[in-house]
Amino acid sequence: MKTNKIIYGALLIAMRIILQRFFGIQTPLSRISFAFVPAMMTGMFFNPITCGMIGVVTDVLGFSLFPKGTYFIGYTLSAFVGGYINSYFFYKKEITYKNVILAVLLNTVLVNIIMNTFWLRITSVNSLTYLLTTRIPKYFITVPIHIVLFMAISKALQRTSQFKKIIHQV
Repeated sequence: MKTNKIIYGALLIAMRIILQRFFGIQTPLSRISFAFVPAMMTGMFFNPITCGMIGVVTDVLGFSLFPKGTYFIGYTLSAFVGGYINSYFFYKKEITYKNVILAVLLNTVLVNIIMNTFWLRITSVNSLTYLLTTRIPKYFITVPIHIVLFMAISKALQRTSQFKKIIHQV
């Protein structure tokens, strides 16, 4: 792996951890943050396996630096799958509304609603029904925000010469 790829990966990991840990809002059952932006940007720069591994490193490093509760490997698996999905839709592809919508919906349904709710069920005393009924309404608000915000950010970045240079380097 090239040095510049490692540097860009490390910067995106740092951005994601900072946005999630310091600028996120933690509710009893979920976290609201802008960490999805560097997570989705990682998908633009790296192939699916590498992007999934960056998700793993982000999860483990974020937990190691700022532990909350007990470490559970299921969330690390979710981080891998989320990274893989982002890269599948964005790596070496044009960023279109269709790709962003599909990536956000697949991440929301598969990773957040199915996988993470299952992990919460394993690690908490709450029933699956309770978890689903308290978690799903949040996504009716966050999914459109994620789609619009990521499209705006990615389109703005794609217009800059520096971003084009970075894309060709990695």
